[in-house]
Amino acid sequence: MSEEKKKRGEKEEGKTLTLDLIRSEVNMLVLPYFALWDKDVRRRSETEFKMIIRRGDRKLEISWLVAANPKFGYPGPFDRLVFRTVEQIISKLPFPIENPIPLGSLYSLCKRMGITPGGNNYKRIREALMRLMMTGVISKGTFYSKKEKSGSKMPST
Repeated sequence: MSEEKKKRGEKEEGKTLTLDLIRSEVNMLVLPYFALWDKDVRRRSETEFKMIIRRGDRKLEISWLVAANPKFGYPGPFDRLVFRTVEQIISKLPFPIENPIPLGSLYSLCKRMGITPGGNNYKRIREALMRLMMTGVISKGTFYSKKEKSGSKMPST
C-alpha cells in the first residue's frame, strides 16, 4: 500500500478496519480466543489458559477455556476480522445496547472489513458468525470491578 493511501486511511483487502476507536472487551484482546493461522484452525478444538495473578495483596488463579463446536470448527483469523467488525458496529450504537444488533447487510460488512463483496465472502462471513456464536468460553477470575479499590472478583462464567 502506498504512503499516500496510508495517510488517507484506505484499506488493504482484509487487512485493516477503519481507524475509528473500537471499544473492546479486554479479555478478548489479551486472552487466547482465535487461532492465529488458518492451518491451526483445523488442528484445534479448544484452548485452555491458566495463570496466577496478583490483584492488590491477593493471588488469584484465573482460567480461560475456549471450546469450539465440532460441527462449526475453531475461530481463526477471518473470524477475528468479522468479530472486530461487529465490535466496531456495536461501539457506535447508543447505550443501552439491545438485541438484535443491527449489523447491516453482508455487502456492508464486506465493505467495512475491506474485502471484496460477493458470494464467497458472504458465505465466509455467515460461517464465521455461526462459528463465533457456537464457540463457548468458560472463564474463572477474569472479570473484576474496576470501581472497587480492592479489585474484587465478579462472578464469571
